[in-house]
Amino acid sequence: MKINLKNENIDIIVNSLGAYVEEFRYRDDDIFYPKSQIKVNDKIKNRGGMHPCCPNFSVDEITNLPSHGFARDNEFDILNSGTDFVEMKLCGIGDYVGVDFYISYKIDSNKLYTELKIINNSSITVPIGPAFHPYFYCEDFDIDIKGFDIDRDKLSDTIFLDANDIEFISNEKNISISGKNINIFAVWTDFNGEYVCVEPTYNGVCFVKGMENVYMLNENEEFNQNVVIEIS
Repeated sequence: MKINLKNENIDIIVNSLGAYVEEFRYRDDDIFYPKSQIKVNDKIKNRGGMHPCCPNFSVDEITNLPSHGFARDNEFDILNSGTDFVEMKLCGIGDYVGVDFYISYKIDSNKLYTELKIINNSSITVPIGPAFHPYFYCEDFDIDIKGFDIDRDKLSDTIFLDANDIEFISNEKNISISGKNINIFAVWTDFNGEYVCVEPTYNGVCFVKGMENVYMLNENEEFNQNVVIEIS
């Protein structure tokens, strides 16, 4: 189900399939590259918009999850919605049965608020390493990130930035990302569309053998990650 959240400045479309923000416009300008299907190496891939990466961000070598987890591929239940907000829930599958994932989106005059809440109601401890994956519309892949020198030629390999918040300019828009439980930003594009992803993550790529920074969510424990995208 698609839900339109709109005010005097912001217009976004949220799809309950994957809790996917398919479009994000500010004063009639695209902030996100709209979700599209693009041919990549003879395969059709979803690109654009913003989707959650949970339980894990990127590759998984320690469990049996797909890259970026299962949340983006499953239907969320809509718990509540209004003109400027929507609240959704996904029940975990596989090894995550009993783990509940809540995602909410809310807009105000120039901000998109995102909240992810993970509650472990199961009887086992489970690893998590969540993130959000926004595709910012960026002509000529020209992105200026405050405090960092970005080598455009390395964007396809992913550039990881240690930061709790970030400011950048894309398409002459000043954009900032801040929140809670954000410590690494992944900056990436595959150069198949006019987008550059600036992805707020908790611990980056952590579902990898030999890594010690994966978060273990205990029984009856709750984890929260908040992301605020502000346009000016």
